[in-house]
Amino acid sequence: GAEALEYFRGDGFLKDVKRKGETIAARLQGLAKANGAMKVRGRGMIYGLDLGRGEISAKISRVCFDNGLIIAPCGPEGRVLKLIPPLTIEDAVLDEGLGILEGAVRAAG
Repeated sequence: GAEALEYFRGDGFLKDVKRKGETIAARLQGLAKANGAMKVRGRGMIYGLDLGRGEISAKISRVCFDNGLIIAPCGPEGRVLKLIPPLTIEDAVLDEGLGILEGAVRAAG
């Protein structure tokens, strides 16, 4: 616990979390804009991508898993994909994961 509190000394960590959350939101909003059936909900670094149908989110989840990204459907009929990355995720890893998700959404058509 004491080690975790070290992240909160100063405001750099929280600014970094906010920036990463904005990155996630922007990338997901881009997906939703390209496909009017999708909706984005979230706050901070926790987001859900509502795909409208469970079979689509299941297909995207499988493609993501096959490409090294674990993302799980949830919500009504399993139609929402939830993103809950660690607050300490490196920018390159976050970018890679979002890229895998974007590719899977495009592949699902």
